[in-house]
Parts: sequence; structure tokens; C-alpha cells
Amino acid sequence: GKQEVNLKTTLCVKSGGGDKEAAARGPSKLTRLTWQKKFIGSLTKELADGSNTPSVRLLAAVVMKNTIAGRSTVSFETDLFQNQADVWIGLDPEYRGHVKQAVVSALDTDDNNIRRAVALCVASIAAIEIPRGEWQDLISLMVGTADNENINVRLSSLQTLGFLADELESRYFNDQQKSFIIQAIVKNI
Repeated sequence: GKQEVNLKTTLCVKSGGGDKEAAARGPSKLTRLTWQKKFIGSLTKELADGSNTPSVRLLAAVVMKNTIAGRSTVSFETDLFQNQADVWIGLDPEYRGHVKQAVVSALDTDDNNIRRAVALCVASIAAIEIPRGEWQDLISLMVGTADNENINVRLSSLQTLGFLADELESRYFNDQQKSFIIQAIVKNI
């Protein structure tokens, strides 16, 4: 309806489209990807900035997770994209790599709520990428950091592994990964 057109117009104009008539028809795939990249980049910056208040960092993690996982009130699902995961996959792999690195780094925090939200964000990204054969080193990274002497890093890794197990079907883990995950959990009991 009218609200949907206004939202599309606002998104297009604010993301650099500028043409209100084109915006009323809806943003193009390129404009959507550009807007998504800017939006995720802003969220990543706020999340990674340790000088931000915990509430800002928490909100950035939750909104990023919901946006990437397609649980956001701002949806990019149209005939141009089959689903929200296609928008994430449509972003440049190098850019996605930088975002993933920043998000994983944000796991190292004293705040339990932020740690949990970031772990969920990591799991949401992994749920898109691992079935596609991407981000294959995440499991070994989380298993390795589950041995860290810093308790916050250990807890983050274990939470992330738990959320990965919830998000992904077991067929996406090979036997060695399954064994490493179980060992990491048992070792920290």
C-alpha cells in the first residue's frame, strides 16, 4: 500500500537513488545491495566499537542478525531476491569476510548480553554460508578459542557452537567437526 511505497521511496532516496519516480517503483537489485551493504557496514562499525555503550552494541548485533537472517521489519524479499540470504550472498565476498571478521572479534566482550547477541549473529551468517560450502574454518576457530584462557572468549565460543548446532542440520558438519564440538563442550563442563 501507500506505506510500502513510502518506505521504498525513503530507502531509495536515502541510499543514493535520488529519483523519486524510480523509488516509487521500488529499488533495483543494485540499489538494494548498495543499501544493504551500507546498513550492515554501519551496524558492524557500531558493534565493533568497544567505546560504544553496551545498549548500542547489543542493538547493532540484534539488528544485524535479524537483517541477515531475514527476520527484520525492513525486508528485501521481492521478485529480485528469492530470500534474505540471497541479499547477503549477493554482497562482495571480500566485504562479507571483513564483516565476519569484525563480528567474530566482537565475541570477546565482558557483557553477556552482547556476547549472546553476537554469537547469534555469527550463527545466522554461518547458517547461510556453511550449507554453501563457505566459512568452513568457523567450526575449527570456535573449537580452538573454546580453549582460550580468557573466560569471555571461551564462553563466546561455546555459545556460538551451541547456536550453530541449533541453526544447522547435522549433515553440514563432518564427523571430525562433530567430534571437535563435543570435545570442546565436554572439556568446558
